[in-house]
Amino acid sequence: MQNTLSEEQAERIRIKYSLGIFQLDEEVKTLIDEGFDELIAKQLITNCISEHRKLLFENRIESEKKNELHNIMISAIIFLSIIG
Repeated sequence: MQNTLSEEQAERIRIKYSLGIFQLDEEVKTLIDEGFDELIAKQLITNCISEHRKLLFENRIESEKKNELHNIMISAIIFLSIIG
């Protein structure tokens, strides 16, 4: 019985989640067919999605910080151009 997802399995789950076509029951059945226990499959899927959501959130925050810094720099350049 397996206890960890392969990179391919995790990627399949992340892609389906990102595309909005993820169905927990279907993924659990797929993992059971691949040799996982039902409870372990549910836990692994839940952990995979939680990690993926956390990464997406962190990427979004980082992107917003960069965008905010970009806007501040543009404002500073415009301000200095007006004064200058």
